Amino acid sequence: MTNTRSRIYKFEQQDAKIFAIFFIAFPILMTLNDIDLNFEEFDIERLVIWAMITVDTMILVFFTVFHWLKNPGGKWYYLLLFLKYVGLLTLLIFIQTSLYWLIFDRTKIDYQDVWDDTFGIFIVSTIAYGFLLGIIMLKKAHDAQVNMLKNESTLRANELRILKSQIDPHFLFNNLNTLDSLLDTEPEKAKPYIQKLAMLYQYLLATKDEHVVFLDQELEFANHYIYLIQERFDQHYQFELLDQRSRKSDQWLPTGAIQTVFENIVKHNGGSRKNPIKTTIRIEDEYLEISNNIQSKKKPSTSFKIGLSNLQSRYELLSNQSFELRVDDQFTIRLPYIEHIKQ
Repeated sequence: MTNTRSRIYKFEQQDAKIFAIFFIAFPILMTLNDIDLNFEEFDIERLVIWAMITVDTMILVFFTVFHWLKNPGGKWYYLLLFLKYVGLLTLLIFIQTSLYWLIFDRTKIDYQDVWDDTFGIFIVSTIAYGFLLGIIMLKKAHDAQVNMLKNESTLRANELRILKSQIDPHFLFNNLNTLDSLLDTEPEKAKPYIQKLAMLYQYLLATKDEHVVFLDQELEFANHYIYLIQERFDQHYQFELLDQRSRKSDQWLPTGAIQTVFENIVKHNGGSRKNPIKTTIRIEDEYLEISNNIQSKKKPSTSFKIGLSNLQSRYELLSNQSFELRVDDQFTIRLPYIEHIKQ
């Protein structure tokens, strides 16, 4: 927290520009305002007075923002902040009032005038201080918001990267088990299986930096993945694809979403020739729905607990959406298309 405040209240180039503009513009504008109000000609003395007030203001704002606000805390913090302000402003007015009287050679000093002038400068300096402080703090608030959004975006990207990195080991683990089984039982099928597996990994590598992909890309990947499942399990797992879209447009899904659902089906359901697991992939205009009959395995498969929960987390990070899950005589999951990715 301290490091964050130090970054926010660091004196930067943009702050220097604001100070420079204020130093030039404020005394000139106030001097011109005096001329308009009093119908006087330009007076260098009044310009000097306003320049001094401007310098007072800049010094006070500089110490307030870039020193005193960096380390807040303590019971008496705000009281001490006020006392620091009053003390520094009093010192500055004393120094600059002394210089003013020396520069303009006041041989006869009217102390009532000095008091009136000092009190007036104190009030005007406080008003100018509030104005400049407000500008600087608005800028700092904007910078803090921009940094927060950048940090959130970076954090979200890192979380997505971590979640995606969990898919590949899971995918590899399942398919190495499949390949091991093929080598033992049907070695002639191992080579085409490896070739198809290589094609799938080529897709995974091509989309490794993509958080979302086109629906049609995911469907093509799904067809290859169905091949791997059916090569291993024959007709124990059957798939039907129904495209019921009234229109074809750019529809997006999280990368590997269909793969995750298929893995979940195979992991938790045991099919056979007599009682196969029948999966229907229904493509609608607003969502993709995948449903299958339920036949729980007698011996549950090894689970990493990162399948559907991983997909849910990616949906939330990408778009604040979530998929719908319904379990009755069928296990149904409805994947909404992602239209707007969170920034």
